[in-house]
Amino acid sequence: MAIEAFVWSYKNGEPTPIRLANVLRAFEEAGAKWELASGCLHLEFGGAPHTCDVFVDTDAAETDRVRGLMISRPIRTAALWQGVLRILSEQHAILFFSDDTTPRLWDLHSLEHIPADLIASLGTPLQVRTPEDILAGHAR
Repeated sequence: MAIEAFVWSYKNGEPTPIRLANVLRAFEEAGAKWELASGCLHLEFGGAPHTCDVFVDTDAAETDRVRGLMISRPIRTAALWQGVLRILSEQHAILFFSDDTTPRLWDLHSLEHIPADLIASLGTPLQVRTPEDILAGHAR
């Protein structure tokens, strides 16, 4: 079974979009290849074992809005997580995994923007500031 990572953004308890331009900027180091029809960013961080796909809304190119990210088969490459951390630091956003729902946030003060019932269903939040923080909490 494939592992997936999710990034969702909120403001005042409501889902809030992330600008596509910010997502592309966060992953520019990977030389993201954009597949418009599928809403897929193919990220390459140095060869086949260091690739993954990030899925966004299929209309993101038209609207410059992304309701959330789904990272398919996330890799342990620090550069991927640097991009995710950049997004987390610019939004009131959470990161969690399909096999470990512990919510990870850049700033725990963002919790006031995220629905309490969502946090209750995911678990006790962790603050993450480095790729190592993310990877240490998600051994794979």
